[in-house]
This record gives sequence, C-alpha cells and structure tokens, in this order.
Amino acid sequence: MTLMKEKIKAWLGPLWWYSAVMFCVGRFGDLINLYTGLWLVPKWVSQAELGALLPLGQLGGMLGLPLAVLLTPFMKFLNAFGAKGEIGKVKALLYDALVLSGISAFAIMAYTWFMAPLAFERLRISGTGLIWLLCGSAVTLAFIPILNSGLSALKLFRCMGVVGLASAPVRLFFLLALLPAYGLAGFFSSQVLSNVVALVISFWGLRKIMSCGIGRESYRSEWREMVRYTVPIAGIMMANNISSTAQLLIIRQRLPDVESAAFYFLSRFAEIPNVAWSAIAVVFFPIVSEAFEKGKDTRRILVQVLLFTVGGGALVAVALGLGIEWLFGVVPKWHDYQPYAGLMVWMAMTNVFRVAFACFSNHEMACRRFGYIAYYIPIALFEAGMLVSLTGYGFFVPYLPPSWIEWIAALRPSRLEFIVKVMWCSTFAIFLGLILQMLFFRPCAKRASD
Repeated sequence: MTLMKEKIKAWLGPLWWYSAVMFCVGRFGDLINLYTGLWLVPKWVSQAELGALLPLGQLGGMLGLPLAVLLTPFMKFLNAFGAKGEIGKVKALLYDALVLSGISAFAIMAYTWFMAPLAFERLRISGTGLIWLLCGSAVTLAFIPILNSGLSALKLFRCMGVVGLASAPVRLFFLLALLPAYGLAGFFSSQVLSNVVALVISFWGLRKIMSCGIGRESYRSEWREMVRYTVPIAGIMMANNISSTAQLLIIRQRLPDVESAAFYFLSRFAEIPNVAWSAIAVVFFPIVSEAFEKGKDTRRILVQVLLFTVGGGALVAVALGLGIEWLFGVVPKWHDYQPYAGLMVWMAMTNVFRVAFACFSNHEMACRRFGYIAYYIPIALFEAGMLVSLTGYGFFVPYLPPSWIEWIAALRPSRLEFIVKVMWCSTFAIFLGLILQMLFFRPCAKRASD
C-alpha cells in the first residue's frame, strides 16, 4: 500500500499530490461550512443583521491591511529561503514577522476603536463588543498567513492539512456554543477562537525551527529586494481591499435588508466553484516559488492549474445557475430569496474569474513579476468609484446636468442585480487582461541567482 502511494505521488508530482490531499481535507470542512452558513447562522441571526456578516468580515480584513502589507515580503522570502535550504534565515524571518505582528496588534486596536463605529453606523448595527471582536479577527488573520508560509517553506504540508481539517469542526463547536446566546457577537467570537486554535496548531508544527537548536542567520542582504517586492504588492492589496469593501458596504448600506441577506445566501453557493483552487492554493505558491528560484520554467504549471480551476469552476457555476431556483423553492426559509436566483450564475462566474486572477497573480508574485498591476489596479478602483458614485448619485445633483442625473436614475443602480453585474463586468475585464498578458507577454524563466 505504501509503495503504491509513493508511485502515485511520484506520478502526480508534489503540486497535484498535495493538492489532492488538501482537496479531500477541504471537502470535510466545506460540508460543515455549508451547514453553518446556510442553516445554523440564519437560524440565530435575523434577516435584518444577516446582510451585515460579509461586510463586517471584510471590515476586519481592511483593519488588518497595513499589517498584511508589511508582512507580504516575509511570506515570499520564507519560501525563497526554504527553497535554498537556508533554515537559519527562515527562522530569523519568521521570528521577526511574529514580533512585528505582535507590535502592530496594539496599533490595530487603537485605530479600530475610532474607525469601526463609523462603519457600524452605515451597516445599521451597534455594539462596542463587536469592535474588539473585529480587532481580534484582524490580528489573528494577519498571523495565520505568516505561519502558513513558514509551514510551506519547510514542506510541512501535513501540519497544514491538520489545520485545515480542524478549523471547520472547531468553528462549528464554538458557533453551537455561542451563536444561540450572543447572535452576531457569537458569530465573530467563534471566528476569533477558531483562528486562535489554528495558530496554536501551526505553532506546534513549527516548534522545531523555533527551538534553540537552530540558530538565526541574518538576511540583511535581502532587504533591498524585499522592499522592491513590497511596493507593488501594497498597491495590489490596497486596490483589492478598496474594491471588496466598497462592494459589500454598498450592498449592506444602500439596499433593503432582504436584498443584502439574499446576497449573503447566494454568495455561500457562489463560492462552491472555488473549492479546487482553495485546495491547490495551499501548495501552489511555494512550489512555483521554489521552481522559479531554481531557474525552472513554471508556465506549464500555471496553464495546467488555470485550465483545471477555471474549466471545472465554470461547469459548477452553470450547474448552480440551473438548479438554485428549485433549491430555494424546496427550503421554506429560503423562499424570500427565490426572486434573486437568476443572479446565481453571474455571482458564481464572478468567483471563477477571481480564482483565475488569484492563480495568475500568485504565480507572478512567486516569480517576482508584477506586470498585471497595470490593468488590475485601474479596473478595481474604477469599479469601486463607479459603484459608490452611481448608488449615491444624489450627492452630485447640484453639480451635474439634469439629463445626466435622469440617466443615472433610470439605471436604478441601488439594486442587487445592477451591483452584481457590475462586479461580473470588472472581474471579466481583469480575466481578459491576464489572458492577453499570457498570450503576448512571455517572460523568460530566470532566477537561480540570476
């Protein structure tokens, strides 16, 4: 049996073998997440508050954005040092990243206290306790990628699998304990506690490299390269967060409760096409990064993964579009959302295009290339600006010709269908951009110390 496993592993290669393992692990978690997202959470969170879950989660990511930007080069260079076998540098970089995260946590707490109430007012919710829960979510979510990068740099994929396997049932346990009594606060408390459990398991997996037996080695010679790597990444992350936050805040702030709740339900199903990428993503970046650092051509890996994830995701999106109206009709609690079932295929395909960009951008970042920012940042910012302007066009009434205002009003932009289709258009434009870049701009494989 062991011999057969090794033969299959050698035939598939490390990317597809570990992706298959993570895929199996992830499906167990997906079943639990579907149960919590579609049945458990709506049971204890009212329709009036249900639409606030996604923008609140996005707000937590926005609050942790400065720290995430600072930590981005650490994640890339952890893999780069691991590929070269420079374990002392891996330890030094991991240690410094954790110290930086700990110090930054206090800054996150400070500005969260002032910023969160402004967002809460627009999301139609209240509660001082939620502010601290969002802060805890932002801090713990910032730590997790660093530890994952340390695990992947050391090829500790088994420990990463344990984290993935444990996360969903642990979160379910906390939700069952806290959601009935605390509602929205219980939801985010469960999120923070499950993140803490994931951090504990990850620290346990890294216990050997963090021990005194391995010395730290200076990586000062890499600082200039790390700064060059960070600047374009910062722009990408800021544009992505501005776009995502604008989408979710507008849906919650400017649409009726039933439409923001419908978006929540549809988004739970629309994420199903992402399952293949969620498994591959865990090992994709470190494997591409290592291959690039050794001077190997990584284009074949990229094309394989894109064809698999986009092709498979598109088939799932079509199936969802055909079956979701029937499903909403079967479950009595979902009847309110049946009129919005036609948006399912648009949202699912939006996620397919996002997966394609995530795959491509991860590949390019692993290869230290950032040409895609030339079209990604303008499209993302244009979409955010257009949604904010059109759904809040009343602000421009004194400044624009009446005919323009009438044209905008005729669009009826403050409705879920309009916003979902604008999101689809922007992601499709980005998808076309990456296809054109792959076809007409083919960089030569480099590295191996150039």
